[in-house]
Amino acid sequence: MSKQESVSKEKLPEIKSSDKETGEKPAPTERDHYVYESIIAEIGY
Repeated sequence: MSKQESVSKEKLPEIKSSDKETGEKPAPTERDHYVYESIIAEIGY
């Protein structure tokens, strides 16, 4: 989990901060997908 947060913070800190601050988005699919892809690339899956 720490790795995921690190990657997200490094990739897009602004978006991550906004999402955390709001915590209630209608459909953060694009952001989620980007973060997920980044994590996968980092892990190597």
